[in-house]
Amino acid sequence: MTGTVTWEVLIWMAGTGSVALLTGWHIVSWVLAELGKRDAAIDKLEKDAGLLVGAVDSRAKLAEDELRRSLEAHKLYAAENFATEGGLTQAVNRVDDAVKRLTDRIDRYSRKHKGKHDFCPRIITQNFTLLNSGASARSFGYKIASISIVTSPVSK
Repeated sequence: MTGTVTWEVLIWMAGTGSVALLTGWHIVSWVLAELGKRDAAIDKLEKDAGLLVGAVDSRAKLAEDELRRSLEAHKLYAAENFATEGGLTQAVNRVDDAVKRLTDRIDRYSRKHKGKHDFCPRIITQNFTLLNSGASARSFGYKIASISIVTSPVSK
């Protein structure tokens, strides 16, 4: 291409440049508008998430308070109704003393009636357990499954 530049070519170049410039401006403004919409949506989601976290936190605090009140009520119930170590020790000692007295009575009866009767005391089961693993886990069992005293005349 050689030659002089005509007015037509200059107008055509100016028009094409103007269209390109306007098209570029519209594309850039559209991209900026979409980015603004996206930023607004992100801000709204962050705000909603913050409100949701606050609501969940409030519910967790309410549940924690309810759990604390329930635990305090159970502690009070346990203090009022469960056996203490001292009370349990006294009860076990009384049962143990009663068994010792019963054994002494059987021994005295056996000595007193020796030779008169067949005397056969049978204590089948005797369990004694005292767990010292904490106030709420204390328990004891003292059971005598059966005591059978069989007396029958001695045949001579």
